[in-house]
Amino acid sequence: MVGDAGYGEITAFRSGLTEREISYIVAVKAATTAYPEDMAATGNSYSGRGPRPPQPRYPDTAKSLMALVVGAGWRALHQVTWRYGTKSVPSNRLASMTSRFIALRVRAANRDIPRAIQSPVPPRSGPPYQYRSAGSVCR
Repeated sequence: MVGDAGYGEITAFRSGLTEREISYIVAVKAATTAYPEDMAATGNSYSGRGPRPPQPRYPDTAKSLMALVVGAGWRALHQVTWRYGTKSVPSNRLASMTSRFIALRVRAANRDIPRAIQSPVPPRSGPPYQYRSAGSVCR
């Protein structure tokens, strides 16, 4: 399934696709926040006595997708040429349509998501980047 940022910004929509094991890629805004994949929520377990401890929380605040991409650095980018055009210029004699892409696995950061649904999803609009959130079922 492919969708624009109107669908990509709705966390419940992306979570629903993941629950149904539907592969997807949708656009999201650069300001969308997420946690790195390896970050886990922590909290104390309930001992059975006294008040219950607070819900598990992430130790750090969520970062924007742009910050996560910039933090990954230039070496994480992969150059992809998807086709050759017809109008060549001296700096691009083959008229190749090329750009650099990055794929990062992140955890959605949204207080409206029940903890059980929050799972790692591969991400990704503000210049000069465009972001896509992708989810797929790999077995």
